[in-house]
Amino acid sequence: MPDATPLFVSHSSTGNDLRAVVYGVNCQNNMVVVCGWQSKEMYTHHLLSDGSVEQEMIHSGVLKNSGLFYIQGVLYVYVRTQCSAFQLDTPMHPPTPLNVTLPDIQDLQEWTKFTLDSKCYLVVTVNGSSGMSTSTWCYDPEAVGTGWVCLPVNTPHLVRSHIPLPVIGNRAYTLTKRGQSVSFSSQTGWSADESAPILRGNCHVMAVGQYLLLSKTPPIIGRSIHRWYKYDTISGELQLLPEILHFGCGHGLFSPALAVRSYPDKVHVLNARLVYPHSELEWGITPPGQVVTDV
Repeated sequence: MPDATPLFVSHSSTGNDLRAVVYGVNCQNNMVVVCGWQSKEMYTHHLLSDGSVEQEMIHSGVLKNSGLFYIQGVLYVYVRTQCSAFQLDTPMHPPTPLNVTLPDIQDLQEWTKFTLDSKCYLVVTVNGSSGMSTSTWCYDPEAVGTGWVCLPVNTPHLVRSHIPLPVIGNRAYTLTKRGQSVSFSSQTGWSADESAPILRGNCHVMAVGQYLLLSKTPPIIGRSIHRWYKYDTISGELQLLPEILHFGCGHGLFSPALAVRSYPDKVHVLNARLVYPHSELEWGITPPGQVVTDV
C-alpha cells in the first residue's frame, strides 16, 4: 500500500462504553465474544451497519481471566483447570463441560492464547524458583481423551497480549519481549525471523491480509500516542506508517469488516487495500450487518 494511502478510511462511535469489558475472541459475522473485567458475565458484541455495537449477555459465571477459543461455531471456555464448549448458534443453552483439564500451573505469571489448525494453544509464562520459564500447550478438540498437552518445543518469552495471536496462513505471529518477530507452526514449533528489525517497547499485533499491523506506544509519560507499522509476512519488510494516532491495535478487530476497536467507544475502519490491492476485489470485505457463514 503506497505511503499516500491512508491506513484508516473512517472513524465512528459505537454508541456504548466498552471500558467494562476485556477483549475476548473474534468469531464470525463481525462479532466478538468478551468477558467483563469485574463481572462474571460473557457477552457478544455485534458491529452493526451504522457503526454501533450491540451487546448481549449470553452466559454468567465466567471468570474475568477466562481463556476463550473459537473454532467453527464452537466457543471453548477455559477457566483455571477446567474447559467447556459453548455452541454460539444456541446461546441460551448452558455450556457443555468437557472431560479436559489443564494441570494447575503454579507461579503463573502470564499467558497468551491462539487457535491454529482447529486446535487451541496456550503459551504459559511461569516465575518459579529457578526464574522465568515458558511453555506451549495444545488442546485438540477432535482428539478425544488427550486433553491439554505440553509440546516439546522451545518457547520464547512473548509480549503480553489480551487478544489471541494473529494467524496468517498456517502460522501464528507475535513478538518476543526483545522485540523479535516470531511465528508458530504446528509442524515445526516456534521460529524467529532473524532478518526482521527489532521493535522494542509496548507493542500490539494484528493480522490483515498478508500483513501484520503493529502499534507501538512510546515511553512518554502523560501522552497516549501510537506509531503504526506494517510488516509483510511474505517479503519480511517492515514499514513505519505516517499515522500517529491516539489508539493502537491492542483491543482487537471486527472481521470481516476490518474495523479496529479502541476504548472507550470507537471503531476505526481499515483501508481495504491492505487486503485487496485492486478495488475490483473489494467485494470480499463484508460490511457490518451482512451475514456470512463459516466455510
